[in-house]
Amino acid sequence: MDKIQAMETITIAYNKIISESSRSITLNCEGDVVLFPISQVKLDRIEKKVSMPAWLFKSKFPGEPI
Repeated sequence: MDKIQAMETITIAYNKIISESSRSITLNCEGDVVLFPISQVKLDRIEKKVSMPAWLFKSKFPGEPI
């Protein structure tokens, strides 16, 4: 039986919501305009933070340390 590993989550700040649809949200993340799939992120609109799986962070921000 395979071990089930907890998915690592990364949380970053965003400056502004650029656009939003039923399937995606585009955020200004400290100067980077990034499109995220709604199904993969958790948005905290009060604290202006977005949480995502580590694999998605690595995909959207290549070269950035985790």
